[in-house]
Amino acid sequence: AERILGEEAKTMTEGNRALVMNHVILIYGAYTQLGAADEPLGSEWWLLALGSTRRYLHLPDCEPSNSVPSGSVYCNRVLATPNPRGASREPSFKWQVQLV
Repeated sequence: AERILGEEAKTMTEGNRALVMNHVILIYGAYTQLGAADEPLGSEWWLLALGSTRRYLHLPDCEPSNSVPSGSVYCNRVLATPNPRGASREPSFKWQVQLV
């Protein structure tokens, strides 16, 4: 978390740092799936936005940036869905990815 957030990571709780790292892992997973599609990727940049945290991740280089990159950036939203009756007790989570 410190590599991505810098000094900000030191002021965060362990739970919040874990949440940030979870999102980074999910971003890399989504990037890999998009890259496996037949269409070319629209961008190599992703926005990591959690609470007041805003970092732009250049995934091929594994480099974070505070500056808005020129060109398109992928953004994501996590959508929690309610449990259907008779299903497992855990909610399911879905991601919505947009290229802006």
